[in-house]
Amino acid sequence: MLNPKTAIFSCDQNGQYKYLLGPAILAGTDLSDASAGIPQNGLQWQVNLKFTSAGGDKFLKATQNISQRGQGQNRFAMVLDGKTISTPSVDNPVPGGEAQITDTFT
Repeated sequence: MLNPKTAIFSCDQNGQYKYLLGPAILAGTDLSDASAGIPQNGLQWQVNLKFTSAGGDKFLKATQNISQRGQGQNRFAMVLDGKTISTPSVDNPVPGGEAQITDTFT
């Protein structure tokens, strides 16, 4: 099992990009609900996240920090079982305890 308090190296699903990650900002226990759907444009999958109260505060703080970085540096990784499944960019802080992430998920 991975230790969320330490840094790890992870690759994207195609092995094209490598990431140095960690320690984890959020854990699965910071989510109260997650669901998948197709957004209005119908081209990419969408993951709908609802955070616990504490998780929403952590996500807001993280997105405030990440959104202030330049292009290419304004990304965070979604990691499942040690594999990076998505690296969305953040242009603005995300308040309210809910987020929608679109990508070419499979």
